[in-house]
Amino acid sequence: MDDKETMFSHAAQAAAETFAASGITQLYDTYRSVKKYTNPDLQIDGVLLTRTERTRVTKTIQEMTEKIADYMGADVYRTTIRSNVIIKEAQAVQENVFDYIESKAQTKGERVSEASRNFVNDCLNFVKEFVEKEREQ
Repeated sequence: MDDKETMFSHAAQAAAETFAASGITQLYDTYRSVKKYTNPDLQIDGVLLTRTERTRVTKTIQEMTEKIADYMGADVYRTTIRSNVIIKEAQAVQENVFDYIESKAQTKGERVSEASRNFVNDCLNFVKEFVEKEREQ
């Protein structure tokens, strides 16, 4: 194991609950395999923090994310997707969140909640940031 792999392993393990470290490790291992055997041009564009509390990300989480992204050769997006009850509800009924928001509004005659608006706005902000980044390249 080289120094970078060791750093990644320790950084990911230190934040097991926060980042679901085993998932990140498995995803990165899959990426490396695909890059090596199937698509040598494959790149990780960036790291997007999701399920953040409120709109603030703690300094510790930000530093850990930057270390992981640096190891993977990727950027960290400024945009974050906040933790949201609407996401949990959609997961509970095994439906994608956008369809869930729409069906909830249609079947129950409910107005779109602030939580739903926040989620959609967070996603739109991410898309805007992604497109801006692509245009810069």
